[in-house]
Amino acid sequence: MKQNLLKFTLSLLMLCSIGLPTFAAPPSREKLRTLLNVAQQAQISHDMRLSETDYLKAIEEAQKFGANSAEVQECEARLAAVYVLQGKLDLAEPHYVKAKEIASFLMKDGKGDPEAFVWLDDLSDAYQLMGASQQTERCYLHCLTLRKTINARHKLLPTIEVLYGAELVARGKVAEGDKYLKQGYERSVSLTGKMSGVTGQLALQLANVYNNIGRVQDAEKYCAQAELIARSGAAGSVEVVANVARLRAIILTKMGRFKEAELEAKSAQIIHKEQHGVDYFEYGYDLVCMARIYLESHRLNDAEKAINQALSIMQKDPKSLKMVRVQGLELAIKIARLQHHSADATKLEAQLKELNSKR
Repeated sequence: MKQNLLKFTLSLLMLCSIGLPTFAAPPSREKLRTLLNVAQQAQISHDMRLSETDYLKAIEEAQKFGANSAEVQECEARLAAVYVLQGKLDLAEPHYVKAKEIASFLMKDGKGDPEAFVWLDDLSDAYQLMGASQQTERCYLHCLTLRKTINARHKLLPTIEVLYGAELVARGKVAEGDKYLKQGYERSVSLTGKMSGVTGQLALQLANVYNNIGRVQDAEKYCAQAELIARSGAAGSVEVVANVARLRAIILTKMGRFKEAELEAKSAQIIHKEQHGVDYFEYGYDLVCMARIYLESHRLNDAEKAINQALSIMQKDPKSLKMVRVQGLELAIKIARLQHHSADATKLEAQLKELNSKR
C-alpha cells in the first residue's frame, strides 16, 4: 500500500515538474486595439521608446490572428514608421519587409483587403517626412506593384502614381517621373472627374513638382487648374486654395514680383491659421516663404522674425517635411550672416548638419 502511494506521489511530482498543458488565450481585437492606441499615444507624446515597446506587444498579440494576418501587417508597418521617424532606418527595415511581404500575401489573387495597400502608403509618408528618398521611392513602387492585384479603378491608384512620379523626379529621374505624374493625373480625371477634389489636389502636386524643376509654364497651368477646382467647392478645397496661394507666392518671388508674392503668402497664412491655428507645419511653411520674400526685398529684420517663427513651429510639429526644414535652416543661416549674427549662424549650421545626418 505504501509502495503504491509512493509511486503515485512520484508520478504526481513528475507531472508537476513537466507542467500540465496550457491553452493560449484566444485572440482579442479589443486587446489589440487597446495596445495600438496606447502605442500611438506614446508616439504622439514623443515617447518613442515606450511606443516601440507597446508596438512590439501589439505584434505579439496580433500573431494570434495568424503570422500573415492583416493585424500583424498593420502592427509591423506602424512599428517600422516609428523607427523611420527617429531616423533608425536599419531598425525599420525588417519590419518594413515583413509588412510588404504580408501585404503581397493578403492581396494575392486580388481577393485581399485594400487596407494592406494603405499601410504601405502611410509608411511611405514617414520615409518622405524624414527625407529618405530611396526608401520612399521603393515604398511607392511596392504600392504600385500591389495595385496590379486589385481593381484598376481603385480610388487610391491615381494618388500613388502621382506621388511615385514626384519622388522619381526629385531623385533626378525626370522622364520616368513625368510619365507617372501625367498617368496618375489622367487616371484621376477618368475615375473621379475633371473637377473632383482628388484631381484638384493632384493638379497642385504636379504644379509643385514642375515648379521645383523650373518648368514654370507647366507649373502655372496646373496651379490654375487646382485653383479652379478648389474655388468650385470640391472636397478639400479650402486647403488647396491656401496651398495654391503659397505656390503662387513662390513662383512670383522667383520672378521678382515681391509685393504680389507677399499678398499671396499672406492669403495662405490666413487660411491655414483659420483651419488649424499657427502651431503646425503648413503655417510654418508659409512663414518660410514669407521670410524668403522679405530677404529678396532687403527687409532683413522682417525676414529674421519670420524665419525664426517658422523654425520654432516646424521643430515642434512631427509632420514637418525634412526638405522644408532644411530649406528653412539654410535660409536662416543666410539671414543671420547678412545680419552679422555669427553666433546664431554657427548654431543654425550645427542644427542643419544634425538634421542632414538623420538618414
